[in-house]
Amino acid sequence: LAHQTALAVEKSQLLHEAKRRADQLTTLMEVSAAITATLKLDDALEQVMARAVEILNAEAGSLLLMDRQGKNLTFEVVLGPTGAELRGVATPVGIGIVGTVAKTGQPLIINNVAADPRWNIAFDEATDFQTRDILCVPMITHNQVVGVIEVINKTDGTTFTEDEQDLLLAFAAQSAIAIENAQRFTRTDLALAGRVQELQALQMFDKELQTSLELKRVLDILLTHALDALGLSMGIAGIVSQEPEPGLYLLAQRGMPTEMGRYRIDPWLLT
Repeated sequence: LAHQTALAVEKSQLLHEAKRRADQLTTLMEVSAAITATLKLDDALEQVMARAVEILNAEAGSLLLMDRQGKNLTFEVVLGPTGAELRGVATPVGIGIVGTVAKTGQPLIINNVAADPRWNIAFDEATDFQTRDILCVPMITHNQVVGVIEVINKTDGTTFTEDEQDLLLAFAAQSAIAIENAQRFTRTDLALAGRVQELQALQMFDKELQTSLELKRVLDILLTHALDALGLSMGIAGIVSQEPEPGLYLLAQRGMPTEMGRYRIDPWLLT
């Protein structure tokens, strides 16, 4: 009877574990779909963190992004009672638990942070929040750490496990995808805006050319638009003519030395 009961308990535990894993996979698929559906980085990262904190039964969670220089991490998403105080706060790479994860690219499970010399107690002192345990993982894209995710204190009082570390790494991968998508969209958007600006400039250039039949005016328009497009302050535009004498006549000039003015009238000999 005891043997049969043990088998029943074991089957029940296996069933519960299978259901838990299925729920986790479902959540990850939902997060992935949500990220695919939006190009707004803030919204995507908020959704990732909200589901990570929920499925790991954590009291709080944070997502920090690294700056372009790779020197500091900034709290971008903070869920839990410390959100208002920590959002926007910067912390150095290589210092503290999150800084160590950002520098090494390796996850950390710190159960009982008070015993770890890397723990920065200033965060708790600034927020009146008691941190006991931390699970922190890197966000990596193209072999570079772009940020870290941390979850703090399990609500049931238990400590973090390696299985939960692997799960949070999956959420971190989703965050990295969101960042990459947003960056790709930003680059595409900037390129498109630049192209639109170029087309508008060409349209204006063409319109101005149509209003003048005077050669010098046409060259002035050409030079002005060319310098504006290239962000320059010096330039010349001219034509090769046989009259009154053969040579190059520099009819339009911007920012050139005074002595170059003679070539508006006298030709620059080409031979």
